[in-house]
Amino acid sequence: MPVGPGWLPAVDDPDPVPRWHGAASFPAVWRDTLPFTMGGLIAARDYPQIRLDAPWRVDPEPGSDEDVDQAIRAKLHVCLRLGTVLAQAQFVSIDRRAAAWIPPWTDVDELTQYAAEAHLPASPIYLDFETEHGAPLAWDAETWPLPFHLRGAVCWEREGLLSVVPFGSVGGVHPWGGTDYQAWARWVFIQGGRAEWPAPGPGDAIARADGRVGSWIHLDGESVCSQQLSVTMNLAERVLRVLWAIEAAEAELVPPALPRPERRRAKRAGLKIGLIVRGLPMPPEGPEAGEPDLAADDAMTEPCPFPNGHARLNEAHALWHEALDAYNDPEAFVTKLNALIQTLRNVTFALQKDIGKDADLKEWYGGWQSRMESDPRMRWAHKARNRIVKQGDLSTHSTARVRVVGELLRSEAIDIKVDPGAPVEEIARALNLPSLGRRALDEGILVVERRWTVDDLPDDELLDALAHCYGILSQLLVDAHDQSSASMTTCDETANDPCGWGGSHPGGRLACMWAGREKRTSRRDLSSGAPTRATVESVLGPPISLDDLRRRYGSLPEPVSEEAGGPEKARLLHEQGRQLLVVDKEHIQIVWLLRGRSIVGQLTLEPGDHREAYLGMDRVASEVNRLGADALIVSTEVWEALMVEEDDPRAKMRATEREDRREAFLTYLVQRDGTTHAWRSSISRSDTNEVTLGDAERIERRTPPLVRPVLEAWAEWSDRPSN
Repeated sequence: MPVGPGWLPAVDDPDPVPRWHGAASFPAVWRDTLPFTMGGLIAARDYPQIRLDAPWRVDPEPGSDEDVDQAIRAKLHVCLRLGTVLAQAQFVSIDRRAAAWIPPWTDVDELTQYAAEAHLPASPIYLDFETEHGAPLAWDAETWPLPFHLRGAVCWEREGLLSVVPFGSVGGVHPWGGTDYQAWARWVFIQGGRAEWPAPGPGDAIARADGRVGSWIHLDGESVCSQQLSVTMNLAERVLRVLWAIEAAEAELVPPALPRPERRRAKRAGLKIGLIVRGLPMPPEGPEAGEPDLAADDAMTEPCPFPNGHARLNEAHALWHEALDAYNDPEAFVTKLNALIQTLRNVTFALQKDIGKDADLKEWYGGWQSRMESDPRMRWAHKARNRIVKQGDLSTHSTARVRVVGELLRSEAIDIKVDPGAPVEEIARALNLPSLGRRALDEGILVVERRWTVDDLPDDELLDALAHCYGILSQLLVDAHDQSSASMTTCDETANDPCGWGGSHPGGRLACMWAGREKRTSRRDLSSGAPTRATVESVLGPPISLDDLRRRYGSLPEPVSEEAGGPEKARLLHEQGRQLLVVDKEHIQIVWLLRGRSIVGQLTLEPGDHREAYLGMDRVASEVNRLGADALIVSTEVWEALMVEEDDPRAKMRATEREDRREAFLTYLVQRDGTTHAWRSSISRSDTNEVTLGDAERIERRTPPLVRPVLEAWAEWSDRPSN
């Protein structure tokens, strides 16, 4: 069986695993290629149809076992030979904005003619198109249902041939298994007027400058094998266009201008410094941001009654963010951490100076002193201030907390020691997992949270603990202003708050500090292997006129009043949703966030599957933390199914998976005190999709598993919920 032309020979004494500073997709490609290859070779012992030396057909029956087995074998063949190429490749990070701005090829002839004459700036070369947060280079194609996602590509020249192996997918979908970081196939371009046709190996397509192609299977077929080649060609087209742009612009590959401390950290961690492209045309910058709103600052006109304590609080706020920015630099992090701890302690010293000899305020402050002394995190911060944290104290406490989550999934969190300088995205990409069940692979999300800890607070992440301390001191200053008949909202020192004063938060810390956890957390889709995050849209825009609403929906239901409590708001929103559903034939998932009786946020979610639904609620939990919401209302269409006995095969199936499922419209209120209220209307659809609703009924319902991220967010708030 031919191996295929142009592969690099295996190295007798290979270098260790290549590790590149700033790499995004490369670690994941290495992570997923080797296990797939080894697993395939082991499986071939029991499944001879995927043995590398098994024969193949050029026109397998589309979708048949033979077709799928042959596609797996071709993929295995390519991945087996990629290790040598990846180990020797020069890493180059591509700016996704520049790559997206490059115009596409005018036709296939232009592409193949360029490929026949192309000269790589380095060979082999790995082009990394993925952003730090996992976004691929994406574009639409008219004949494909979803956008293409390109994450990386490895290219090399050998024997007068240019080989291109891209990594990506069509919209992150893998109908035949695998991830975005495993190769689909290889495209080879004949260069220099070479006359003979080399014999393709499994997974190969070989093209000439005149557009003729020789392939291991028929390209115009409908088989899985031909589809893999087609996907690969569409991805390779964009790779070649970027290479063309580098040549045409005479761009240079240069090391990035990294600060000296970052270079030192990379060296200590054994990371190579890759290259970037200098000289690629960039898209024009967007409009400049508007001038800051000075009117808000002008409104803060009252002199602060506690200027020293308040100024130290603002200073601590700024230092907290500086420590977060230095999270992956142990030396800088410890410096910022110590300054933060010192400043937090100085808040109380400065406040006592502001209080002076005022007997009433001194008596009031005594009560707060007792409260702070009884708080374990505040006690630790006080002791740490007297015994300044040293870098050595943290060297053995650089960890990552790893867990697999989903609507019906929840693994125990595991803490693993990690390189102190490793960004969380790098940890998540490189982490290898043991064998997982089908539901975990189909629906699961790997969550990796980077953590610094100390022995005295083993269960607390350091910045979380100090955000808690800041929250208590912030409440102390709010109460102090109240005692003096002043307001933190209009106090002139509030204008100096680094993130703007948003009022007291019921969770005991600032919204920006809750959001800081996201900066040190990464999530990975266990199906595609790609970093992932959900998109949640806030509902914004001008008010819709009542006349427009009446014209579309007829008579309007009772409006939701500000004074109504949570259960009454949920009932009224259910009535409104019923009317929209009958007219529009659908109802997207809408989430309202409540703080007390006020609606403080409205979000829309349009999940495509169970994983996206859970990710969406994870983002809702972030908004709950940011806004201090203590209840939420969700209106959505759902599938339902009756409970069955445990020995019934349907017992472990979701309602969406059962043939006896039925449709309903559901609105439920979940409150922080643990109570849930729900309203339900059954849905019937005619052959023409006309919607008929059953009567709205209030039902007993447990808190849906989907809102678990919100419940976990509330559980971390420091104050007690009120009924």
